[in-house]
Amino acid sequence: MPSATAPRLNFKVTMKWFTNVTRLETAKTRKERKVLYSTGGYGRKVIRSTIRGVAVSRRGSVSPPGTPPYGHTGKLKKSVLFQVYMHNRRDVVIGPRKFPRSISTVPALLEFGGRALGRRRRRGRRLIWHYRPRPFVFRNMKKTQAAMRRFMKEVSFN
Repeated sequence: MPSATAPRLNFKVTMKWFTNVTRLETAKTRKERKVLYSTGGYGRKVIRSTIRGVAVSRRGSVSPPGTPPYGHTGKLKKSVLFQVYMHNRRDVVIGPRKFPRSISTVPALLEFGGRALGRRRRRGRRLIWHYRPRPFVFRNMKKTQAAMRRFMKEVSFN
């Protein structure tokens, strides 16, 4: 009597994953954009907070060299901006812009020190103004970089 064995079935299981690559890329760029904008906003806030106003009793005084400059008129504080570039490289640029209608770049003179040609208000004589360095951007970069690492941990890139 022949043995009654069950017939063997051979089959092969294959699995294919269909993913929408453009959807994944846009999700990744959205996360990158969120990190860059968060970092830019945080860096701008930190830099603006270091530029302090001057008390009324010390109105004309200058901040000591090596400390952030005083914001006498508020223009310096308002000039601190950030820009996010998402084209080839993912970059965020944080810092003050050049003042309108000024020959020299006042924020760069305050940051690094230097000389600029100026005029007296009343007599119109040309003078050379000497600026001592009063860093307010680069001293805050470590804080901003640490915040960027924290923002990247919050947004998972997996």
